[in-house]
Amino acid sequence: MNRFVMGAFILFLMGCVAAPAAKAQAPTITNTVSVLSNQSANDGNFATGTILFQRATYDPASPIYGFANQGSVFNSLFTRPDDTLPNQIVFSTPYNSSLTGPWTLHVSTTTNFTPSTTTLIDTPAVGNVGIMPFVNSITITPGSSPLNPVISWTLPNVPGMPAINQVAISISNNTSTIPVTNINPFANANAVVPFGQSFQQANIVYTSQPMSPAVTSFTVPTTNDNPFNANFNASPILQYGQGYSIGIALQHVVPGSTPVPGCALCTVDTRSVSFFDYKPMTNASLGLPANAVINLPTTVPIPTTSGQFAGPPYSFQVPNVGPSFGVTYIDPVAAYGFL
Repeated sequence: MNRFVMGAFILFLMGCVAAPAAKAQAPTITNTVSVLSNQSANDGNFATGTILFQRATYDPASPIYGFANQGSVFNSLFTRPDDTLPNQIVFSTPYNSSLTGPWTLHVSTTTNFTPSTTTLIDTPAVGNVGIMPFVNSITITPGSSPLNPVISWTLPNVPGMPAINQVAISISNNTSTIPVTNINPFANANAVVPFGQSFQQANIVYTSQPMSPAVTSFTVPTTNDNPFNANFNASPILQYGQGYSIGIALQHVVPGSTPVPGCALCTVDTRSVSFFDYKPMTNASLGLPANAVINLPTTVPIPTTSGQFAGPPYSFQVPNVGPSFGVTYIDPVAAYGFL
């Protein structure tokens, strides 16, 4: 065999040898969030009451494992692949003034958390910040169609409350839920959700960009108009036959913080989220006037952690009621909102 044929044969053999498996690498963790979040009762299975909410985004997408600690207190991390932010890790815990410092996130691509495959990063500290109250007098009225309702509210005025710097809207699909999965290999069978197991939450299908605190109404767009959502321009946001939780968030921004493009919560330290339910239907199908204004409840939260249910008590703040104002339509949190 001449040397040219021999060289070709050697190259052929080299090509038949399988390439070595890619070496696991440490994940990249960005957009850390730490917020004191006052959340109303809701049907999306989001934690209610006053909680400390932590979030970050990660890459590569899979596999991923993680937990968090603040001193000797540990919490499991969860993946929550919603439509607006699929690569996120989250956890929440009931508010405790001793846990308002930074949390250290330990995130790895291997279950043994070797240093070469693990990233450690601190979330911002919430610090000594006040609890944001909920919006008042929520109403919903017909827009151009039941898929484009107009939501209105009034702002709270509570002595000593944090300044409202931003308003934001979120829409979650309660009908098509997503799994929220525990990625902490050290979570045993006694955990609320053990390692590798999931509970269901509403799928967040839309979040607005932050709006001025002077804004007190919002028209739901037909398609996602927020370019920072992963499902930007996906259609449609609302669909007939689906049930939704719509959240109105009042947010306080850390003084002097630098905005992070695409991560409004990165600079927020306290917020409230007032949820109400909505299912697109026509007023005519319910025998209501086409221009009926439906008053929605201000809900009273019961403290929970994610994956555990708390009942939805509610109350209404209707400013004008009486014979001279005609029929007043109200809709409890446990029912759907209609148009």
